[in-house]
Amino acid sequence: MAEQASQAFQAIVGIVGICGNGLACMVIAKVRFMHTLTNAFIFNQVLIDLMGSLIALLLNVVPIPDPIPPGATGVFSALCYGIYLRYYEAGECVLNQVAHPQILGVCVFFATYCLPVSIMLVVYIHITVVLKKGAGRIQPGPAAAGPSTEGQGESLMRARRNTFKTLPIVCAAFIICWTPNQIFFFLFNLDVKVDFSSPIFYITIRMVALNSCLNPCIYAIKYKQFQKGLKVVFGKRGDRASIATASTGHN
Repeated sequence: MAEQASQAFQAIVGIVGICGNGLACMVIAKVRFMHTLTNAFIFNQVLIDLMGSLIALLLNVVPIPDPIPPGATGVFSALCYGIYLRYYEAGECVLNQVAHPQILGVCVFFATYCLPVSIMLVVYIHITVVLKKGAGRIQPGPAAAGPSTEGQGESLMRARRNTFKTLPIVCAAFIICWTPNQIFFFLFNLDVKVDFSSPIFYITIRMVALNSCLNPCIYAIKYKQFQKGLKVVFGKRGDRASIATASTGHN
């Protein structure tokens, strides 16, 4: 029952994630003032979440292909379903025994969790440093500052402060959603007895699936520039022009 509920939840999350991340991709790609380096990184992350949502839906709706199709489709199927790590015996799916499973488990943990988290943290820190330096450069001096210049500077500073607040939330959401499940498999690979039928394990699976559709919600709630982009795409024509003009130059 818990497994069926988990599969249904992942299917729903997959559909929501595809819609939400697809919308985020469209907004970033279509709205000109969102074509910045920061949003380019966000766009790449949205594409990853879109693929994750698609795979989550695929795993719960489409059965394991038998036989495995040839070519790139077969490779993609094998990666999605972990077919190379499993085989059927007496009607049951059994894990292949590999040499030195502890070493392999540690390597998988670092490659699939520690490395992405480290890259994400480094990139977010770099973006924050670059935006702060840029914000310092655009601040006008006391003598040259006029009302118009001050207004533009304050507007740009607000936009960048909003970016500072949004990106750590996205990073924290990833860590919170993925850490419990990764710990489960890390302990399992170290030969620690883990109950994969426990409700806690199924909760960790749902948390991982939830992360794929969580980021578009964060952008819609916290990221002001994304909110303006949504208004440009779906708002009235007059509102689109005024928002686009006011947002030009924000990073």
